[in-house]
Amino acid sequence: MKKIIIFIFIFVVYLIITFNPSLFMKNKCQCSSFVIHSFLKYECNNLCQIFDREAEKYKNYGDLNFDIYIYNGEMDYRLFSFFSKGHLNLNIFKGFINLPFFDIERKEFKNVENGYKEVINEAILRGLLFKKYSPFTYLFIDDWKIIGYAKIKADEIEEFELSSICEGNKTLKYKRYENMVVTRYIVDEKNYNVLNFFNDNISYDVYLKEVRNKYCK
Repeated sequence: MKKIIIFIFIFVVYLIITFNPSLFMKNKCQCSSFVIHSFLKYECNNLCQIFDREAEKYKNYGDLNFDIYIYNGEMDYRLFSFFSKGHLNLNIFKGFINLPFFDIERKEFKNVENGYKEVINEAILRGLLFKKYSPFTYLFIDDWKIIGYAKIKADEIEEFELSSICEGNKTLKYKRYENMVVTRYIVDEKNYNVLNFFNDNISYDVYLKEVRNKYCK
């Protein structure tokens, strides 16, 4: 019984910590769209310029008023993001975004192979969708839609050619590229309403087949 009480106490303390990272971060940048907290003291004008530039792409999509937390090391990030192994994490209970360390000079996130614009756009999109829908609805939005649309908005140079969609491969980087191609096909060529795109039940495999039928002759 004593061990159970100790475990419950530790778990409650852990929840309090992970739900309130601002208690441990002294640095804060008030940007146009959201507040960015960090252990490291960033030059706020430079940091906000980078994030606000991407947020501008979503100004007509909904409320972007949420908090973003940037951590120093991998252990910090894992601890506050429920040991997430991804390149970003949305706290499903409070709606804030956790991000790994951001090197503002090199414009890259630590130990993340995706470009910084892609990471920021996905973070913004996830935060926006969480606020737009209920937490329950957000949990059922397909990741491929968020990843694909964020990559479109990021508009970074891709290492894959469109022809790679014909054969495909199993790498995570390729899969994210494939998500983007399918999403662009649905939104641009099928003229699917973006506001309905995330909430509607859409078959990925059906549209992937259509994309391959069009580009793989």
